[in-house]
Amino acid sequence: MRIILYLYIFGSFFVPCFAQINDDFSDKDLSANPTWGGDIDSFIVNEAEQLQLNASASGTAAIHTTVSFEGQMEWSFFFKMDFNPSTANRLSVYLQASSTNLANSSGYFLEIGETGSEDALKLYRQDEGVPTLLLTGTTGKVATEPIVRVSVKRQLDGEWELTADYEGGSSFSIEGKVTDTTYGSAEAAFFGFLCKYTATRSNGFIFDDVMITNDLEVTNEDEIAPQLVAVEVIDATSVALTFDESIREETLLNEENFSINNGIGFPASVEIVGPEQAVLNLSAPLQEATIYTLSIGNVADLSGNELSNFDTTFQFNPIDLAKPYDILMTEIMEDATLTGGSTLGLPNHEYVELYNRSDKILNLEGFTFSDGGSRAAVFPDYILAPKAYLIIARTNATVLNTFGDFLGLPNFPALAQEETLVLKDDLGNIVDVVAYNQDWYGSTTLAGGSVALERINVNAPCLGIINWKGSSSFLGGTPGAENTVNDTEANLSIPPSLVNAYPLDASTVRLTFDQAMDLNSLMDLGKYSITNHDIENVQLIEDNLTDILLELNDELVINQIETIQIQSDFANCNGQSIAQNNNLPVALPALPQANDLVLNEILFNPQVGGKDYVEFYNRSEKVVDLNGLFLANQVLDNPQFKPIEIEQLIFPKEYIVLTENVSDIKSRYAVENPLRIFEQDLPTFPDQSGNVLLYINDGTSTVFLDEFDYSDDLHNGLLNDKNGVALERISTELPTQNAGNWQSAALDAGFGTPTAVNSQQATPSSSNSSIFSLSNKRISPDNDGFENFIQVNYRTDQSGYIATIQIFDAQGKLIKNIAQSDLLGTEGSFKWEGLDAEGQRVPKGIYVLWIEYFDLSGTKRQEKKAIVVAEKL
Repeated sequence: MRIILYLYIFGSFFVPCFAQINDDFSDKDLSANPTWGGDIDSFIVNEAEQLQLNASASGTAAIHTTVSFEGQMEWSFFFKMDFNPSTANRLSVYLQASSTNLANSSGYFLEIGETGSEDALKLYRQDEGVPTLLLTGTTGKVATEPIVRVSVKRQLDGEWELTADYEGGSSFSIEGKVTDTTYGSAEAAFFGFLCKYTATRSNGFIFDDVMITNDLEVTNEDEIAPQLVAVEVIDATSVALTFDESIREETLLNEENFSINNGIGFPASVEIVGPEQAVLNLSAPLQEATIYTLSIGNVADLSGNELSNFDTTFQFNPIDLAKPYDILMTEIMEDATLTGGSTLGLPNHEYVELYNRSDKILNLEGFTFSDGGSRAAVFPDYILAPKAYLIIARTNATVLNTFGDFLGLPNFPALAQEETLVLKDDLGNIVDVVAYNQDWYGSTTLAGGSVALERINVNAPCLGIINWKGSSSFLGGTPGAENTVNDTEANLSIPPSLVNAYPLDASTVRLTFDQAMDLNSLMDLGKYSITNHDIENVQLIEDNLTDILLELNDELVINQIETIQIQSDFANCNGQSIAQNNNLPVALPALPQANDLVLNEILFNPQVGGKDYVEFYNRSEKVVDLNGLFLANQVLDNPQFKPIEIEQLIFPKEYIVLTENVSDIKSRYAVENPLRIFEQDLPTFPDQSGNVLLYINDGTSTVFLDEFDYSDDLHNGLLNDKNGVALERISTELPTQNAGNWQSAALDAGFGTPTAVNSQQATPSSSNSSIFSLSNKRISPDNDGFENFIQVNYRTDQSGYIATIQIFDAQGKLIKNIAQSDLLGTEGSFKWEGLDAEGQRVPKGIYVLWIEYFDLSGTKRQEKKAIVVAEKL
């Protein structure tokens, strides 16, 4: 075995007097010692005293120097590329070129840069510009921002040896040997660098420590026997052996030089797969989980040194194929930078924890992990044992290995607060997918990067938000170990549901399920149907297995509601059938007009730490698209206008709620229809007063759909604490801006009814003899949601009426003025909550509502109505 000696003094090469070229660029002079020619204007010597490409645009640039080549030579140099090499950004290092036109010369060169992520150092012979591959180094070693020191040697007999240190240091390893004698010595030839680059990489090539010598006395004779460095079980009848140097073929091919105990014996044959590698083809199969002893004798290297009387042990653990959800993402530490390093006790690195929940031994080589971006992280050869955890993160997050098995992956994505993470096998099949957001933490105090998300039950892989929770570990997470929230007994056998049907255009409908579904079910055209249409194609549009596109044979009609039906045997990723909630309406939406959608409820003064919400009601017969509408608060000093980008239809007589934190609202109020509450950036709604405006702009005009100037004064006067109390619309038929048409949500309803009928809803009664009517004739002002107030509704035949409305007790004493010579519209209401002029609750008893009003002709009319104020027993 040849021992290679390299001498370094203080980081620089020690160069004996016989060196032809020795340039570390410390003199910053390219015109002498040695003289460099070519595209000199495209190169500089930078402040670090390194040669650097410094071109102005995309193209190619070459720099070269003259060298006299002998029969034996050594070339060594350092190079760095500040990017991932490719065919568009490639480096060629010409060791021996017959002319200064390097690309069309004859000789030998190294090349770095190819398609994909398997870039390797490659040695070529070139015949008048035509390359022939001679030798390939370790696959993938120069794929990612390489920093490499290289040494190439050529012996008198034409043997070429390539060695490299992939960290740019002096710990060289042999990459391979090959023999080629096509081109020998030349008195005048050239060494040079040829860079091919795009505009963004035009200064990303760096070189240093170029040394070329024809003296190879730095090597000693090989007197050391070869060593076995690896035993790899390929399958039950094939075992691969790797030695640390080239082995004589005749000693490898002798089956009697190898023996395996436990009934295997000599191999049936030996196959040579490389100078240092052979495969033993066994005469009997290996048994799983059995420990075997391999005995080797009389295996010799090229110098005749023999490896004999050598024993080593190995075990046969067959590698299985991973099926979907054999491996799960069980923990996610996302957006760690948000906390500025203040994770509770873990290092400030984003990571994902994988767990092999199967009983299989799985090899992750070729698996990919991504967030849907253009570049995925690719796994190297890695065995993941059954029930084992693996922490994956960026390559610089090695500190995580103190918590468990760790694997750093180039191109590991940055984990934002809302992501779809996908793990695929080496064939591109989905193994696991997690589409998370901040609601998954279950608590607003846990979200934001300081605490990891943990999966609750690994036996329920299809479920999303209900199967995840923020870690309760004092460190903020449990990388490489069982989750703090782990509960494999949790009852999460929840059937999947179809949750949204949305037309992307007149003949394309996107369906969304609430769980990851079985891929075969998703792609089975026969499992879908829609009234009045045929389905021509189904297409998967998301790796999360929750969304598909249906392409129809003809177009949907505006406002014509169709029903999409899913067959009951449609299954989730765990095989559980949809059974129910398997149909939804869909239609092509119409353009809404004023008062089609109206504000129905608003929470503008939430509890401490809580969030606002607004609720709208579709009082029209139209199907309206929520996407493309705008929300605003026009009365702020800096008015805020928020576009709504939620692809959701609102059908007639349906409620829709918008909030900045869905989980917060669900934790504080009874949300009757959770499929009708959505996350949306809201304008600021001050606690005292403000404005809510809903409008649409089609690019040419703006239509105000509804507007409300809310005020804290509109709440029930008996409320001592208005925090967390929503303001509800009493009637959707009366004007929004009518102050008498709003009331505090009832105590019995939890002070808010998002997505449900309002607790204070009332319908105006009709009367042929009067323009005034009462919502009820009895009042019990205790805010329990039942007869808490009386609404005095009116509908006139013309505008211009003036009215005075007063409350008297049974003795004729004036209790309160509700209206004092107020100018009426054509429709509206007034409200009495059982309070006197000082805001105090009146005693129970009988009261008189006195109404006096004038029309435009001056005709005066008077009405009185009896009202009973009662108390709950």
